[in-house]
Amino acid sequence: MDNNLLTGTICEPSLLAHIIVHKMQFGLPLYLYRLEQKLVFPDNQNISRQLMSAWSITTYNKLKGLEAAFERALYKSTMWNIDETSLLNIHSNKKSKVQLQYDRDILTIQEDGNKQKLSDESIISMVKERYEQYKKDSHNTMNCFMIVRSATNKDGSRGLVMFNYTEHRTNEYLGSFIGDYNGVLQSDGLAGYSNAAKDKSFVHLGCLIHYPRSIIIQENLLNVS
Repeated sequence: MDNNLLTGTICEPSLLAHIIVHKMQFGLPLYLYRLEQKLVFPDNQNISRQLMSAWSITTYNKLKGLEAAFERALYKSTMWNIDETSLLNIHSNKKSKVQLQYDRDILTIQEDGNKQKLSDESIISMVKERYEQYKKDSHNTMNCFMIVRSATNKDGSRGLVMFNYTEHRTNEYLGSFIGDYNGVLQSDGLAGYSNAAKDKSFVHLGCLIHYPRSIIIQENLLNVS
């Protein structure tokens, strides 16, 4: 036994780090001739994507305590620079909700059409129209987010950087995510942060990169008009 979180496997910390960095930072899939085919050993032996996923999940579960400790440290920091970026997730729970609503709508269209004695062609046309809308909604539900917080410590030194996955960035969610943090929070122009600042005790700063953009956009709109 040693201090390796994956004792009993062939996975050393450096190999796991290689897999996670390429997957999470560079967005390289574990499959489709990416990492699965990149990590090839003598005699054409390779590491399956299932095994790489299992290593990653097992390690994460063992490090949940460390994640909680990082969160506590973040709330003691002086400042957060926070931003979020879109992330496609084909297995998002939001998609199943859209699918359920679509199934209900189709059933309603068929039942109402039969009650109103509409022709089969009319019912089929309404179903097709609803299906086209479903395809758009279904694709949009895959747009989830990764929230990034970069902290600054009380002595001015660089603090932790945390990545948190979420399916939403609504006002309610962002307010809950910020919690009772009472330091300085710098964000872009997303309304959720300004809204949260009204009810919470953190000091909200804007971004000097985003601020001129709004001025330029307004000037362009005035020139067009």
